[in-house]
Amino acid sequence: MSEMKQEEVKQKRFRWIRDPSWEFIGVVVAVITFAVGYWQWSVQQGKREISYSIVSSGPLVSVDDDLNGKLRVVYDGKPVTGLALSIILVQNTGSEAIKRADYDQPIHFSLGGTPILDYQVAYQKPSNLGAKLTEGPSKTIEITPCLLNPGDSVVLKIISAGKPEIKANARIVDIDSLRQVAASTNSNKGGSSPWVIALAVVFGSLLPMFLLELWLRFATWRNCRKVTHRHPPR
Repeated sequence: MSEMKQEEVKQKRFRWIRDPSWEFIGVVVAVITFAVGYWQWSVQQGKREISYSIVSSGPLVSVDDDLNGKLRVVYDGKPVTGLALSIILVQNTGSEAIKRADYDQPIHFSLGGTPILDYQVAYQKPSNLGAKLTEGPSKTIEITPCLLNPGDSVVLKIISAGKPEIKANARIVDIDSLRQVAASTNSNKGGSSPWVIALAVVFGSLLPMFLLELWLRFATWRNCRKVTHRHPPR
């Protein structure tokens, strides 16, 4: 088989890939992907949500029963049988701001009856958020109502006399309950927009087809050069 015939066989072998119908399929895939990204973005609009994560909750000091009466633990002048430290992250993970007027009951945490010894705001984002803590009824810690824009967060540090059973509650307009999530998944909503994700998916879908087309064109050009070089026109 001559080199010219071999080249024709190669061209026929890849002709189905270069068919215009594949370009149409690529456009359809891009449109569908973009539509899905837009739908995800529209669903997120108007979403009101506050999440909290128990970052850590464990004993600082505990007195074994065998040492009870022999070892005395005192915190701020008060004798206790043990000390526990709890770190709680609260964040607006929705797409709408929570205003002061939206609170019917503030965000508050109960410790299952465990005595509260100390509490403070360990961190807040932004720094001028103005979050403050107060001790409410029935041994609860309340966050005074403040404006929470999407992505705003507050970190609470609570010291209790023993291991607490932490539960959160609030009454906020259009929010049924606070959502508890794992600390690793309580992400900032300032991340990638669904538009960015959709465009990335579109690019990822079309890139292999573009590279394949580029490779085919290069292979055709290279083979044509070889044939022309070996059989120059007379």
